[in-house]
Amino acid sequence: MLNPTDKNLGTVLVSTAWYEQKVSQFITGNEGYLVVSEEQACRVYRRLVRYICKLCNSDTTGIFHGDLARFLGSKLPPTCRRIDPFTGMVVYAPPEWEETIVPLPIFNGLPKIHKVPWGIRPVIPCHSAIQGPVSDMLSRILKTLLAGHPQILTSTKQLIYHLETQVRHKLESLAGFQWKRHVFIASADIEGFYTNVDITLCKEKLKDLLFEHFGDDSEKSRMKVEYVLLLFDIQQNFLVFKAQVDGRWEHFWQTDGLAMGMPAAPDIANLFAAWYERRLPSTFTEQCIYFSRYIDDIFCIVLADSLHHCEQVLGNYKIPGLKLNWEISETNAMFLDVDIWRSPFSREHRLKYRPYRKPLNNFERLPWCTGHSFQLLRGAFRSEVYRFAVLSWCLTIFDEELVWLKDLYISRGYPPATVMQWVQGSKEIAYKNRLNWKPSSEKIGETSERIWPLKSDMNPVWQKLSLDMVTNAMQSEATLIFKENNMESFKAWRRVVEELQVFWQRDKSDPFAEKFENWIGRLVAASKRPMNFGDKENKHNKSLLHIRGNHAKIALAGRSVDQRENDEIIANTLYTLEDYGFTVTRN
Repeated sequence: MLNPTDKNLGTVLVSTAWYEQKVSQFITGNEGYLVVSEEQACRVYRRLVRYICKLCNSDTTGIFHGDLARFLGSKLPPTCRRIDPFTGMVVYAPPEWEETIVPLPIFNGLPKIHKVPWGIRPVIPCHSAIQGPVSDMLSRILKTLLAGHPQILTSTKQLIYHLETQVRHKLESLAGFQWKRHVFIASADIEGFYTNVDITLCKEKLKDLLFEHFGDDSEKSRMKVEYVLLLFDIQQNFLVFKAQVDGRWEHFWQTDGLAMGMPAAPDIANLFAAWYERRLPSTFTEQCIYFSRYIDDIFCIVLADSLHHCEQVLGNYKIPGLKLNWEISETNAMFLDVDIWRSPFSREHRLKYRPYRKPLNNFERLPWCTGHSFQLLRGAFRSEVYRFAVLSWCLTIFDEELVWLKDLYISRGYPPATVMQWVQGSKEIAYKNRLNWKPSSEKIGETSERIWPLKSDMNPVWQKLSLDMVTNAMQSEATLIFKENNMESFKAWRRVVEELQVFWQRDKSDPFAEKFENWIGRLVAASKRPMNFGDKENKHNKSLLHIRGNHAKIALAGRSVDQRENDEIIANTLYTLEDYGFTVTRN
């Protein structure tokens, strides 16, 4: 099998027997996964459909601006959406189960080649799960709570900003002997964070944080909390997936731990840990110069008398059911792909940093000879320049990183002159603004720009066509047409208004054309990438594991369904040289 690896370390070749053994060991060793029959899985999904329909029809959902019910039910079978004959309103109701088929996630894993021995990182792809939109809405709500927990990092840039501001000021205030002997840099990894969270305990802590966030114990606050917890239950209580264990396909129902693959899972994990971090003892908080966490990765700077004292301080950080693996050093740490170090004998009390590259990284990049546009390739390169600017504590380090980056892209077939031009065009401005955040151009009450994506494949023709000119031409021509065609109807409507003695407060412009100008969007080419080697890997692996189309679906009536278009066994597919990019001339 050809598999992408965990930590984005490249592609690895593993045997099918090894992969199946690791998947079986992980699933059978996790108490949160319960083996269920197909009929039990159908019952779980039927309950899930009923809960989502009830949620879509609830009065609380109707309070939100926009058609939230339509979004929450967007992954439901189409037959769930009906028109009430009495009110004419859209309502959601369970469909006829005999005709209902829903997608089913299939468990897979990414080899963890940086561990000894190798293991797998579990992956449950829930992009098509019917409760996915519910989890997405839950994620958006929970993100509003994160502002009250500044220790939670959202990016590496935020970490660097903290090091250059609050951490630097605190270190500069230390005495010389403290900086030399009593500063320790520590990092930790929470082992199996998602799968080891006690979900009942997690719900209790989330409820506390919600009441704290909404401010009081009024009826309105209780309604908000109950609504969020309902979203939480729909995400957590109905995740059923399929996996191969010991050569057999089985259905599994996740009964504990966070639902991996759901949009809200990182937000729930962050808030669960944040509840305990807010209640850390003074023996921890008073000794920590700095503390931050990115989901399951922790970084802190401790002021301690000795290494043993530092270990005692860090031992006060505890979350029930979770195990932490600490690494402590007097001089350096690796955190979020950043190499952070200090010089104990330096008079300058500050932490220094530079980009860190894992030893097993293959540094895969888009080759020059692909179907990607020139603008996309240039954008990918410039994004790395800006990243290196953020992660370089001084200009000398930044210059060294750019030399390495330039050589890497040239080795991938990029013209040297083009790469040098890209470097010169973005180097200065990238380092100058490396810690600045781009301010939002939107003002309160304004709506964002409307975008009309043109869905297509990557094609050089988009580089020859100015879509801005097309957009402007469409707006001008359409406005003219609307004014000509609707002026008579507009005048008649104006006379009716005047007859009803309604005060006219608008200007003399045509409302139809005005509405169209506000409605029309800017055209943007949304180009789908061509087939790449990853697609070939996926196709090849499915053939080896005998994954059929019907494995990713479940019929809620509990009977077999005709899925001939998806039941073709990929193992019987004959691969040709053309599939792998070769040009073959045949007589």
